[in-house]
Amino acid sequence: MLAIGKADALSACEVISMKDSSRFISNTLQHAFLTELGAAMVGKPSGPFATYDFERDELLVFGADQGSVVFTSLLTDAASVALEIAQQHGASFSVINGIVQCKMGDVSAKGKSYAESAIRAFLTLRSRSPDF
Repeated sequence: MLAIGKADALSACEVISMKDSSRFISNTLQHAFLTELGAAMVGKPSGPFATYDFERDELLVFGADQGSVVFTSLLTDAASVALEIAQQHGASFSVINGIVQCKMGDVSAKGKSYAESAIRAFLTLRSRSPDF
């Protein structure tokens, strides 16, 4: 998480008075504390939410049971979106020796799958023209 000193922790605690803290549930209190410490988080204050601990090189997830935490990759979840974008922009694909090449606009990109090559082509085009 963040390296903080005692004074920083105390000042963060002063922000939430005892009267105010009684209305927080556990997740919300933790979220408020981490927010005061400057931690970058994603999720809802009431949970689940996550922050990254740089010292331990771990993603910390708060307020979620194991069933609601899904380990995935961008290519797994974004494959259909990437292929839809490729289709909308008239992309073409070819496969040579197991390597997929996606031609989108004036860009050609290679990947291990159709989705990966489409994502690479899209990112290249987007870097050239943010409006793409």
